[in-house]
Amino acid sequence: MEQYQNKNSQALKLNSYEVRLQWSCNDSQDYLHVDLHLWSLILDDLSQIVGWVDQRQKSSTLLDVKFSENQRETIEEKQNQMLKINLSDCQYGIKYLAIMPYSTQPLSLYKLKTAFLEVLENNKPILKINLWEEEQFFCYLSCIFSKQYDGTWILYQTKVLDIFGKIFLECEQIVKQGLLQCGFDYGLFQEAQKWSGKKTFNLKNDDFLVIPNTILNSEVIFDLGWDTRCEKDSSIIAFDQEGNMIENIYSTKVNSEIQSNVLHGDNQTAIGDSEDEVITINFKQVDQRVDTIWFVITIYSKGMNFSDVSGTYFRLVDKKTNKEFCRYNLSEKSSNYSTHNGCIMACIKRYQKNVWAIQPKGFLTQGQRFSSEVAPIIKNILSGNLSEIVIINEGENQLKTENQQVEKQMIPQQQLQQSLKAYENNITIIEDSEMEQQQEEKSQIQYQLLLQNEYESNNKIFLVSQMSLLLQNQKNMNPYITVSLNQKQVLKTIVKKNELNPNWSEKIQLTLKEGDILNFKVHSNKKFYFDTFLGQSKIIITKDILDKNNEQNYEYQLMDSQNNLNSNYQIQIKFKLQSIQQQSQQC
Repeated sequence: MEQYQNKNSQALKLNSYEVRLQWSCNDSQDYLHVDLHLWSLILDDLSQIVGWVDQRQKSSTLLDVKFSENQRETIEEKQNQMLKINLSDCQYGIKYLAIMPYSTQPLSLYKLKTAFLEVLENNKPILKINLWEEEQFFCYLSCIFSKQYDGTWILYQTKVLDIFGKIFLECEQIVKQGLLQCGFDYGLFQEAQKWSGKKTFNLKNDDFLVIPNTILNSEVIFDLGWDTRCEKDSSIIAFDQEGNMIENIYSTKVNSEIQSNVLHGDNQTAIGDSEDEVITINFKQVDQRVDTIWFVITIYSKGMNFSDVSGTYFRLVDKKTNKEFCRYNLSEKSSNYSTHNGCIMACIKRYQKNVWAIQPKGFLTQGQRFSSEVAPIIKNILSGNLSEIVIINEGENQLKTENQQVEKQMIPQQQLQQSLKAYENNITIIEDSEMEQQQEEKSQIQYQLLLQNEYESNNKIFLVSQMSLLLQNQKNMNPYITVSLNQKQVLKTIVKKNELNPNWSEKIQLTLKEGDILNFKVHSNKKFYFDTFLGQSKIIITKDILDKNNEQNYEYQLMDSQNNLNSNYQIQIKFKLQSIQQQSQQC
C-alpha cells in the first residue's frame, strides 16, 4: 500500500475508472450501526459546485458518473459502495470531480476492522487510501479528478477532513482546500473581479479569467490582430448549452440578429503595421440561450497558412475606458504548421449567476477557409472530441531540454533509487509536540523538506523561520502564508486571527541551489467564502545568498499574480534564512 502514499498526482491513460469505498466493522455492539457513504461532487472551470452523485442522486448528465447500489454483507464482513466513471462523456466547462467518503455521525475509524478507498483502472488499484488510519471525521475529501487543457485527466490525492459534519451546500470550504492542494490558485480570479484598469492580464492557454462586472456593464471590444497582410477574417460563433449553433457573425454579416454582437472590421486605433479586426459585445443584450461564444480566425487566401503569418493575438478592451483587460499572443510555434489555415483563438463562457469567463484556446484547424467550416469542429469540441484540432504545447521544447540534461547526469542505479526515494518523500509533516496553540483551528505543524542531491556541488541547506507580516492600515485580516519551492508547495502556516503584525514560529528546512525560486503567498482566511489573495513575493536564490554562512533577515513588499506591486494592500513580509552545515543534516 505504501506505493500509493507517495504518489500525489498521476496522469490517467484511460477513460473508464471505478472508485470503491470498502469497510468492515468489528463485532462490538457499539459499531453495528456504522455506515459509510460515497459522495462525488462535480465542479466547473471556476471551481463552483454544479452537481453531485451519491446513493440518492445516482447519476449525472454533466459527467458520466454512476452510483452502484450498496453491496452489503454480514456485519463482520466487507461492505462496499462503488462509483463508475466515464471521463470521455463530460459536458464542456466541467473540470473537476471530487471524491468524498462521509458518515452521518462522527466515526472513530481506527476502531473499525478495515476502511479504505480505492481508484481502480481495469480492476487494478492505482490509488489506495487507508481511512482506518484517521481518528475520526464526518467528511474526507480524498482525491480529485482534474481535466486538463488538452482533454486529458489527472488524478490528485488530497487530504481534507472535517469533523463537524457537512451537507452538500456546505462543502465549498472543504473542496476549496482540496483544490489548493492540487495547485489551484484563486488569486488570479480575485484580482480579475477587482480589476480597475491599472493592469493587463497576459494569458496562457490553460488560464480562465472571470470578466468583472465593471466590463460586463458596458460594451466590450474583442480585438484580433496579426502582422502579416493577407486575406484573413475574424468571426464570432455562438452556441447554446446543448452544442447547437445559434449565430455566426463574419465579414459579410456584420450585424447580429439578436443585437448583441457587431463586427466592425478594421480597428481604427491600431498601432504599427498590424491589421486588426474588432468585435463589440454587449453582454447585457446577449440572448439567454447563448452558453459559449467562440472567436475564430481563418485565412482564405489560396495557398497561405499560419506559416505565412506572425504576431497573431487577441485582447479584450473596456470600450468605455479604452483600458486593456487581457491579452493573448498565439505561440510562434504556429508557424510550424504549414497546412493549417484556421485558428480557434478563444472562448467566452457563461457560468452560474450570469458570470462570464474567458479562456484562450489557440486551437489550429486544417483546411477550413471560412468560419462556417469551423463551426462543426467547435461542436465536436463541446462534446469532448478534440481530434480535428492541433493544440500547441508551449512547454514541449523546455521539457525536452530538461530530459536531455537528466540523461547527461546519469548516476549509479542504486544511488539513483535512493535519491528518487528521497525525492518522492520530500515533504515530511512533523506535528508540534508542544501544542502551544490549543485554541487555534489547527495545531501548529512543522514541515521539513529534505531535497538531497549530492551530485550538485552548489547545493546548500537552509532553514526558513520567523516569518512575519507588517499590515499597514489593514483590519479584519486572518492571514496565513504558503511557501513554494520551484512551484511546489512545501509549507502552509496556521491562520492568525485579527493580529496587526502576525508572526509565525514555524520552520522549514530546504536544500537550495542557485536559480531556485522561493515563493511566499499571503492569503486572508474567509470562513464562508474563498480566501482572499493578498499578494506574493518571489525570491530567486542567487550565488550571493548561497555564499552567506549565517542568519540573514529579508524583507519584501507583496506583489500581485502578475508580479506588479499590489496597490490594493500595503503589506510587507519578513523572514529569516539561515545556512546549515551539510554534515549536521540528519537523513
